[in-house]
Amino acid sequence: MPTTRSKGPRFIAAFILLLVILFFAIEYFIRASQEFSPTSVTNAFLTMMQVIVLILFLVLFFILGRNLVKLYLERKRNIVGSHFKTKLVLFFIAIVKSPRKCVRGVHLLVATSLSSSLLISVCRVA
Repeated sequence: MPTTRSKGPRFIAAFILLLVILFFAIEYFIRASQEFSPTSVTNAFLTMMQVIVLILFLVLFFILGRNLVKLYLERKRNIVGSHFKTKLVLFFIAIVKSPRKCVRGVHLLVATSLSSSLLISVCRVA
């Protein structure tokens, strides 16, 4: 029994790879065109790079959204393993969100200690 594979994921991967290569080519041409009129060339290339980044974000959000919808539908239909997949997704979301909170806490700690040491140095100088 032959299996048919969809060409969707291959097409998306090829499209993303093409955009990344195009992004680096544009970056190279921006650096190479510094001796020419930098304002017009740079503005055109920066606009193209912004469009490429926007397209990459849209593709990323589309794929993530599609996978989350598939996960929701699998869970709703009680397909075997869907509850485990949901736990994994929630676990990885928690891991992604937790360093941001830790970094904020460390930033506040460093900021308060820096301001305290500046205050002490100002008091000793005066």
